[in-house]
Amino acid sequence: MTWHKILDSMSFAALDDDGQRTVRACVTSFLNQSFDKSHEVALIDVLKHRAPLSVTVNFYGKQLAEMDFMRTRYQTDAQKKSLEENLLFSFYIFLAQYQLDHAQGQDVRVLEARIKKCALLLNELRQAPTLGAKDTPESQLTSAVGDSEKYLKYLGLVVVAPFVVESIEELRAGTDKNLENLFNELNNKRRYWVWGGGLLTRVLAMVSGTFYKTESARKTLDDASVGVTYLSWFVLYTRWGLNVSLLGRHAIIGRTKEEASLSHWARLEDQWQQLNYTILQDTFSIIAGLMCAFWAVAGGPLAYWAGPVSVMARILSLMVVLREFVEERTAHRTKMQRFERDIGILEDKITHVDGQRFQLDEAIALLEATSHLRGKALHALSLQEQFRIIQERPLLAKKRQEREDAERNKLCLLEQLGVLNQSARHYRLDWRATENRMCLEFSFASSLLAGTCFMACVFFPPAIILPSVAAILNVTGAAVCFTGMISFATFKGRSAIASAQTSDKSARDDCEYLFAQFCASTDENERKLLYMDMQLLQARSSYQRELIAYQQMKLVHSVVTQSLLPAFVFVAFVFMPAAGIGLLCLGILASMASEYYINQCKPKGFEPPAFDEAAYDAFNAKPLLETLVVKPKKGEFFSKRSVKNHDEPGDEPDADMLHHDPNFHW
Repeated sequence: MTWHKILDSMSFAALDDDGQRTVRACVTSFLNQSFDKSHEVALIDVLKHRAPLSVTVNFYGKQLAEMDFMRTRYQTDAQKKSLEENLLFSFYIFLAQYQLDHAQGQDVRVLEARIKKCALLLNELRQAPTLGAKDTPESQLTSAVGDSEKYLKYLGLVVVAPFVVESIEELRAGTDKNLENLFNELNNKRRYWVWGGGLLTRVLAMVSGTFYKTESARKTLDDASVGVTYLSWFVLYTRWGLNVSLLGRHAIIGRTKEEASLSHWARLEDQWQQLNYTILQDTFSIIAGLMCAFWAVAGGPLAYWAGPVSVMARILSLMVVLREFVEERTAHRTKMQRFERDIGILEDKITHVDGQRFQLDEAIALLEATSHLRGKALHALSLQEQFRIIQERPLLAKKRQEREDAERNKLCLLEQLGVLNQSARHYRLDWRATENRMCLEFSFASSLLAGTCFMACVFFPPAIILPSVAAILNVTGAAVCFTGMISFATFKGRSAIASAQTSDKSARDDCEYLFAQFCASTDENERKLLYMDMQLLQARSSYQRELIAYQQMKLVHSVVTQSLLPAFVFVAFVFMPAAGIGLLCLGILASMASEYYINQCKPKGFEPPAFDEAAYDAFNAKPLLETLVVKPKKGEFFSKRSVKNHDEPGDEPDADMLHHDPNFHW
């Protein structure tokens, strides 16, 4: 079960000897275009390890995006060995993820780019010059010839399908994702007007019909509410149908021959794990919406029970949020347990290597104890002493070489241990942000539950409630729901800003620590590596600051437009009914234009800054952190949007997108 340990591991160094040999043999045979099917992991096994594999793929994908081959010119042998092991392990897990995604008809362009970059880096690493050496025309020509023959060998027609078939699969997978994003965005807009328009309708219901053009405004909003209702039905039914059809297409038919070879139960279990939240949420909303709509039209006692049914649906939505939180927490604990397990394995290996070094030091000291005999001429020594020197000379050289190997192995283990410790710290910070998000979603669902209880008059029997009291409770419930939605958007945006500020502070603190090491170091190669690390951290910090500015603009725009739109509609339709539609269209266009402008200002991410010898010399002559500021790439007006690259470091999801929809209203 070597593949089980490989897919569950977070580091190449944490694998046992069999696992390391398997990874090396698989990647080497693949690069040499002699791939052996015995190295390939069964698709059902990859499917069962989807969760841990996705964590490892994301972890090494971020590392790969920040890798710069120029570093190998100044790295020690131990650092090059650590880099090679990381690339081998990355190549292996990317191949496993590619195998799964390709079998399920998913978009694999990002994985293809990662696999290609791993192959190129491995090829270049093996041709890298020695420490501190300069490139010569001969070495550059040799490298170019080698690249021209080897950098595409990873294709090999073993894993990658023919180009036409692959393009069709990517187009189909991309269409599904685009439809999902479109319906999520459409549902966000619909959900906002359900509560904003509902509050406005209830406020107008309490205003006298003789007050300016209140009666005309009521009629206009009633007509608009019919369209919103149809839109709600369309969005929920279509999204539910898409997800159910996607579930059935994978579980019953299978999108590819490879996926069809798996059992129906395995496919159903895998897809249900990915789609259950959306399907359950939409199912609750559809069933409750149907019951409320038909019972409200029927009138009589059934009309009253429409309110409690809505409350029950809200409770179910709240339970879905709690269930998601429990699963997120379980996944985080499992992830941290993997980190702690591999960190413990590396620490044990380091302790074992230290023991080996101690034994080798003792053996070398014992062998060197006879060094006083070597200074004498052989004819002055006895035959026994001459024989002893001849025997111990190769043994001493062997022990010294073993000690050098042990020292290099320890440095390699320390390098990977440092990466795991730093990554575990970052994941803990990410979990705090996830906890804050889940608490906000729980608070939002609770506010919707409270507002629905007020609107449905659940706390009071209908017989003892006066119509005026019922109207006040109705408006109060709508106001609670609308305020909860605005508060949720506000605190969610503020949480994203706080998370970016934490990442910025962490990057600046790490950069200051490396700067202190740079000033204390006397090794030129080490100083260059530290310089490149500081450049990367400064670029990350600059990106986070630009991201904070973008999120602040987006937060202000979202809160202002969502808060003022109901008041704007009220003023337009009540006081200026003739120009109300025109003013509303102008307001919506202004909001859309400002949102487009803000989205164009979003930083596109950052790339590892290229090493510049002249810039390094200037910094080395006068070390100042301020001179290392690297500006991230910003969006430009009318720029052609390319396929989103999820390998960009610091790529954040849209703050307005929810993992599920805890909202429905009929």
